[in-house]
Amino acid sequence: MRDSNGNYLTAESFGFRVTATGKTLRKKQIFIVERTGEDVFIKTPMGRYLSFKADGKFNGDSEGKGADEVLKVEAQVDGRWAFKTARGYYIGGSGENLDAYTKVLGADRVWTMELAMHPQVCLMNFNRKRFVSVINNDFVCTSDVPWGGESMVMLVYNAATGLYALRAMNGLYLSDQGSAVSEGSAGAFILHFKDQLVAFQSVKTKKFLTAMGPTGNMRSTKDGKSSPELVVSHDELWVIQDSEPQFKLKSASKLQFCSGKTGLEVTANQSSAGFNEFFQFEINPANKQWSLRNNKGKFWSVQADGSVHATCPPEKRGATEFFSAEWRGPRLSLKASNGNYISVKPNGALVATGNAVNDDSMFIYEIINRPMLILRGEYGFVSMLQSGFLESNSSSPTPFKLHVSAGECLISGMNDKFWSVKVPGVSVTGDNPEKYTMEFVEHSKVAIKAVANGKYLQGAQNGGFTATGSNIDASTLWEY
Repeated sequence: MRDSNGNYLTAESFGFRVTATGKTLRKKQIFIVERTGEDVFIKTPMGRYLSFKADGKFNGDSEGKGADEVLKVEAQVDGRWAFKTARGYYIGGSGENLDAYTKVLGADRVWTMELAMHPQVCLMNFNRKRFVSVINNDFVCTSDVPWGGESMVMLVYNAATGLYALRAMNGLYLSDQGSAVSEGSAGAFILHFKDQLVAFQSVKTKKFLTAMGPTGNMRSTKDGKSSPELVVSHDELWVIQDSEPQFKLKSASKLQFCSGKTGLEVTANQSSAGFNEFFQFEINPANKQWSLRNNKGKFWSVQADGSVHATCPPEKRGATEFFSAEWRGPRLSLKASNGNYISVKPNGALVATGNAVNDDSMFIYEIINRPMLILRGEYGFVSMLQSGFLESNSSSPTPFKLHVSAGECLISGMNDKFWSVKVPGVSVTGDNPEKYTMEFVEHSKVAIKAVANGKYLQGAQNGGFTATGSNIDASTLWEY
């Protein structure tokens, strides 16, 4: 939340004070807006709620949600929000002088709402239930499941204007007319919020993005009203989702890709990889185990005889559909709920009967839906300085190119130089590529290890970005 001066709402650790003094988006500036019907509550980074007292003062000290914490949202025509308390007062002010003690909607009572989520997302049209992909330089809504890098969209926020642009993984942007264009011709959009959905309004045409025609081409062609309440149809509403990691898996013993192409059974018998050989990994945050979805929306399931079928619908997943992942450099082993490793039989069939980790129970894994790598750690985004070195506490990210082969990653900048481990950190100055491996251990988070020294990439509060981590913890985990 940014005030009329462009400063972020900030939760102070001392006394649960709340100010509008943040210059950049960090942990103390990330608030959660929770809805209960028409009521809105704002949760602070400290896990408490904003509370508004009869004297007009407000703080971030409430442990629960009651009458003093209730807000109503009044969406403005420019996409900003005004918040009104249960007593009818607008919250606002500036700096350390915030209050909820005026019924006049002045300039200092409206807030710019910036998404704090990772900017690489999947975007689904609410009416069509289809995901956006970039095909032949058009943004279209055709995918039941967002497979591959072409179904990734980057929400590019302009802090100076409060507007968003939509960028494809090939570096092109969405225009108002729906085609993929260079950055200079990109459409600029006001982001409107409607419950858990969003709408994109073009600044140029004043119309909302919709999905048109049989392929659902994205264009800003629909009128909509946004004051006092956003009124658009389901065609102009969009769902923003985190992008789950998708992999192709090659048997280390047979050097064939795992596939569901030939039937219900999952077999390692394909020499090349397409959609039938791509699998989406979805983690259970409670136990850190993974379920594997195929391109038909079904999950791997271990049968009574140990065979692995891709037959389980999402709503019926149980213990036999979840696997423990053991990341071993460029290789991966999967342990089923029966305590055995998934291994490959001589005919290529996958079975949960392996009791040892060897080539038959190892898979070479390659992520296929992150051609562009954007990292955010506990102190901010990873970005490149003019010197070429990387810092880990930036308020805005630098995108990098991710090249994956045989389970090992090469990372380069837009300057076509490679990441290079140096002293005092990592720089984007290498003429020759250095190898890294990735370990996916949390929802939307990855640990990255430099092969040269066996250390994890680690962030520090002062912005340091070094290959010095010995363990996986908050300093070595990165949203990707």
